[in-house]
Amino acid sequence: MSEDTVQITEKEFKQFGLLKKIYLHATAENRFGVYFICGEGGVKDDNGLPEYIGVCPAYGADVNTTIMYTKVVK
Repeated sequence: MSEDTVQITEKEFKQFGLLKKIYLHATAENRFGVYFICGEGGVKDDNGLPEYIGVCPAYGADVNTTIMYTKVVK
């Protein structure tokens, strides 16, 4: 293995994937094919999470749609 090559564990690789997804969705306004949360509504629970969230398609998408999702308590 080259001195410039770094090996990571499976756990680190999974964490990288999660962080990458968080970053892509947090900066969705600069990307195509990535959605983002664009609104909230309703009463917030003890964790501060709203009853409803609005999800918008990626910035620049040829769609003028916001989908509302409702929290389901199991």
